[in-house]
Amino acid sequence: MRAVSVTEFAKDDGSRARRDRNTVGILSAYFDDSGDAKRERYSAVGGLIGSDDQWLKFDILWMSATRALKRPFRSVECECQHGQFKEWSVERCRELMTDLVGIIKTCRLGAFASVVPIPDYRSNFSGSDEYDPYLLALRHTIINMAQVGSLSPYSGGAPAGIKIWLEDSSATAGRSTQAYTELKAVRAWKNASVLKGFTVGSKAITGLQAADIIAREAFKYAANRAIRPTRKPVKRLKDAFGFHLWTGECLEYLSSIGGPRDTRALTSWGQKGPKPPQMIRLFRDFPD
Repeated sequence: MRAVSVTEFAKDDGSRARRDRNTVGILSAYFDDSGDAKRERYSAVGGLIGSDDQWLKFDILWMSATRALKRPFRSVECECQHGQFKEWSVERCRELMTDLVGIIKTCRLGAFASVVPIPDYRSNFSGSDEYDPYLLALRHTIINMAQVGSLSPYSGGAPAGIKIWLEDSSATAGRSTQAYTELKAVRAWKNASVLKGFTVGSKAITGLQAADIIAREAFKYAANRAIRPTRKPVKRLKDAFGFHLWTGECLEYLSSIGGPRDTRALTSWGQKGPKPPQMIRLFRDFPD
């Protein structure tokens, strides 16, 4: 799979472990997922990636902007005025979201998201598990973030390593870790060596709070596509936001070459055999 063209890039529990790390050329990436409540339309995984310096700056700005919150930020609660935002005005919620998107933009973090249409997935992979569309989006996001690391200008031009953090979920944590481990074990995939760690963490990690915005905006973009205008956060982040939407044709092609669990097929997408159909890929050119 060809990675999104993001070249502007150059937390563990997050910040303390990051400061203690002496490894040169390590990028940190934070992933989250989003979708509709019944998991019937789309499953999205989105993430942010950056260097230690970028994330340290991000931490300071994010903690300052969210200092009034009693619990970790969740974008759906802020947008819908639920949970800790129940007593907030619409204007105050919008101002906070504007500030947080601005922090991601200011820190020049790179963003990528993969979205899988669930009805198309089910039609191509009958008998699939409830979370299988999510796992395909996760694998796709890991593959693209590894490509970003392989192209990093850090470490004197050598590929940078990537440590990945994913929000904790008792339903998917084990399968998510297994998906990462299986990708790292693909010997024929040149970017497998870029993957340097995978940890499941809580929403208390600020990077995961920001990843929540990316995942939700990716889901909402897919759900609203050709129906409503592109949302403001996506417009503001479009210079760093790469977005891949799987199509029915792409899923049918994936079925023909091995399926969503075939890590070799995923990591060599388009390199062998017939040319695959194009996903819907957006970077810098999101329509209004």
